[in-house]
Formats: sequence, structure tokens, C-alpha cells
Amino acid sequence: MFRKFALPLLLIALAAGTSAAAEHRPIGVGFHHPNYPIGARWWINDSWAADFAFGYTADLQNNVSFSGKTNTFQTYQFEAGAPWAFRKWDQVKVILRPGVFYSMAEDLPYFVESDRVENATSWGFSGELEVEFFVAKNLSISGSTGFEYVSSTNNFLDPDFPDPDNPIKITDTFFSTTARDFTSIGFHVYLFGKE
Repeated sequence: MFRKFALPLLLIALAAGTSAAAEHRPIGVGFHHPNYPIGARWWINDSWAADFAFGYTADLQNNVSFSGKTNTFQTYQFEAGAPWAFRKWDQVKVILRPGVFYSMAEDLPYFVESDRVENATSWGFSGELEVEFFVAKNLSISGSTGFEYVSSTNNFLDPDFPDPDNPIKITDTFFSTTARDFTSIGFHVYLFGKE
């Protein structure tokens, strides 16, 4: 029971114990989304920012193919956004954040099926309402809600003429709502630039 309330209580205590000014350094490192954990946000002026982030995964798999080899499957993910702070208080910015993202992954299901490495890709765009809360002068946490559109292309063997070197590429698209709350919280530490 205590764990459920520990983070919100900690945040309230930090907020009560600090009087973070609206002015912070303009360039911060951190992330907006846990899939893209290495990133930066640059407040160009009081209202507009740009953020960029990327993520990388290397997944070591043993005996997943006909040959029984050990393979590493890599995923690269990139994201960019244009945050606009349309409401501001002493420690809070309410932000509209349009964003775009792209990922490329070595397709494990296709490898299992064909013993060939092919890339699966996805791209999309999002629109979010984000709240950035400054727990200290140059440290913020954030949560958001919004929507995203995603288009993903995956590889399949042709059931009639299975040629592993010429996969069938099938693209799926979907539209969904999103939420990033205290279980997938973002943060930025503003370290660079003049206050």
C-alpha cells in the first residue's frame, strides 16, 4: 500500500520544499518517453522548444533458427518533438507537443521462420498534452496524454513460394490514445546555457 503513494508523496514534499523559479537553463538532458531514453530538450525561447531522443536495444537470442546459432537482434528508435508551453506557472509548464518517431528492428519472427535477417520498420506521429513539473530549479518530471498514429512494416514468407531472400512486406497502421504517467515518467535535467 505504501509503494502506491510513495512517489506522489515524495513529489509533494519536494514541491513544498523548493521554490523553483520559472527561469531555468535552456538545454536539458533526459527523456520524454521511456522507449527513447537518451535525449535532450532545448527551450529556444520562453514558449518553444525542440527535443530529440533515441533508444537502442540488443537482444541476444540462443537457438532461435534452423541452424541453432546465437544471434543478436538490434533495435534503433528515434523521436523528435516541438513542445509549445502555452500555460506557465512558477513550477509548471502545460505543453502541447507534436512529435514524430521512427524505429528499425532486426525482425526476430522472420528470422525464426526463414533463418534470414531482415529489418522491420515503423514510423508515426503523435500529439500530446504534457505537464512538465519542476521539482527543483533545473530538474523537471513530466507526464502526458494524447494520441499517436503508427505505420509498421513487417516481413513474411510467401506461403505459396517461400523464398527467404524475398520476403513479403506487409504494412499495418493504427491510431491510438496514449498516456504517460508516474509509471513511465519523463524527466529533464537542465545543465547547459544561461539562465
